[in-house]
Amino acid sequence: MSARRCGGGVARALLAGLAAALVAALLGASVARAHANLERADPPAGAVLEEAPRELRLWFSEAIEPRFSGVQVLDRERRPVPLGALRVANAEGTEVVVALPELPAGTYAVAWRALSRVDGHITQGLYPLTIGLDQAPAGADLAAPSGESGQARAARRGAGARGA
Repeated sequence: MSARRCGGGVARALLAGLAAALVAALLGASVARAHANLERADPPAGAVLEEAPRELRLWFSEAIEPRFSGVQVLDRERRPVPLGALRVANAEGTEVVVALPELPAGTYAVAWRALSRVDGHITQGLYPLTIGLDQAPAGADLAAPSGESGQARAARRGAGARGA
């Protein structure tokens, strides 16, 4: 009987371990998805437009905290373009809008930062937007200076992003 108890204890321990691993895997997947990721934008990332849009709309995978989130548009020389105030455009808190001034033809970078209301994590990104050109000009490199990633630059500039 003692062998049976030992076997039962081992089986229980294995089942408990498997259950704990399953719970950890499920919770881990849930936490990984809990960031406010940019799902889409209008105009879309990488768009080449004939005319400048009047506003930018960004949709996130979950609600963001607008007081600690922001959008910034940078010209080719990486100078910030003055924007309207960031505002939440839907009841879920997943869509934001920012008004744009009249933008001359050129290639711009849209830098965004979002603080998730769900988990408090910050996500950020950077994407190009070209206006008034048939295609993005050769060498329209909005990449970061050597040694600095686009996300690092966005984070550095993020402190001054509208709505932050």
